[in-house]
Amino acid sequence: TGHSNSVVALQFSPDGKFLASGSGDGVLMVFSTSTWKPIKHYVDASPITAVIWHPTFSKTLICGYRSGDVHTVNFESHLLINDCNKVWTDKVGGPIHCIASDGTGTKVALSYGSDVAVMEQ
Repeated sequence: TGHSNSVVALQFSPDGKFLASGSGDGVLMVFSTSTWKPIKHYVDASPITAVIWHPTFSKTLICGYRSGDVHTVNFESHLLINDCNKVWTDKVGGPIHCIASDGTGTKVALSYGSDVAVMEQ
């Protein structure tokens, strides 16, 4: 519920308490798995193509977009964290297809087209 386009990215939080969904309408939603009700709703101009949970910050998501942008969202503080986005965005040359983390949150791999970029925060 809350999406008006196809949901293309789903990810449970590491502790299983939340489910994040991203869609082609640029909507990112976070649901509580105890009630299955949405607890957060974000809208971006570009469709979301990939979502992962930050491995060390439990209420933080890393989202990839068709525009090639990468946003880090902390849904507890309601903040879109922009400090590292400019560096990441400048290095990615196309729509992001998937994201992976090294488990510490300091390195993130992004796939776009036939390329992969590994970036450090």
